[in-house]
Amino acid sequence: LKIIDLSENGNQPMEYKNLTIIFNGEIYNYLEIKNFLINKGYTFKSNSDTEVFLKYFHSEGINCLTILRGMFSFCIYNSKKNKLYFGRDFFGEKPFFYSYREGKYFVFSSVMTHFFF
Repeated sequence: LKIIDLSENGNQPMEYKNLTIIFNGEIYNYLEIKNFLINKGYTFKSNSDTEVFLKYFHSEGINCLTILRGMFSFCIYNSKKNKLYFGRDFFGEKPFFYSYREGKYFVFSSVMTHFFF
């Protein structure tokens, strides 16, 4: 779902260096965070809050969640560390549903759905 930047530059999954994000929602304070990142030397190719979130995560790590304001659910993959990060907004406006069966699968969604395997 693209709300802010409808161009192809806002398409997902989005990658930056060793990080890949899948994101559903909206970051309300993304312009403030974008200005912070620009002052740190980051550049942007889109006007999307997804790119701001991804680069903010790159800059600040998981601690970036304490500053984000909005409704969102996300998955970020760090290929360098082979690690997945999942999360949602603090009030749960965008939920995070998942199903896991060891050795078989892990699926997730930000909308209620039925998983058939």
